[in-house]
Amino acid sequence: MYLWDYEMRPYKETIDGLSALPRLKIAVNALSWTMRTMTPPIADESVVAFVADVLEHLQQQIRQGNASPDFITELDERHEALLDEEIAEAGVDPILSAVTGCFGYGEPELRTQAVYDTLSSCYEAQLQRIAPDMAGIEFERESARCLEVIDFQKTLIDQGGDLDE
Repeated sequence: MYLWDYEMRPYKETIDGLSALPRLKIAVNALSWTMRTMTPPIADESVVAFVADVLEHLQQQIRQGNASPDFITELDERHEALLDEEIAEAGVDPILSAVTGCFGYGEPELRTQAVYDTLSSCYEAQLQRIAPDMAGIEFERESARCLEVIDFQKTLIDQGGDLDE
């Protein structure tokens, strides 16, 4: 288990109390922030371009009030192709998992578990970038970056998915 699991467990109930659109905003904004702030950034351009296109699609769906966006065929095919490539770069697998969570695993409504999984995957991606050997919970407690990610996600949930940037 990660520090994230201990810190974020109480927030699962808060997410559960939200309607689907704020849940989607939380997932999308967490993924967007993760990609913007990840250090070092993901180098694989196909992954970066794919996530940017996914985020653009999801943000458009949010603007239209669609809380249950479909994983459109073109994006789904690109996602599958990236999974098939088995990209070895640290943090890529969790980012691709976070994308899947944003679409609610194909269910008709974005449920709490999908949002929670997306947040967890975003944290794991960040952790893999700063500590590829998965240094352990003591490392996480002392890592300013790990704590920053957890604090950001808590704030995002508290604000119902809206960012004050």
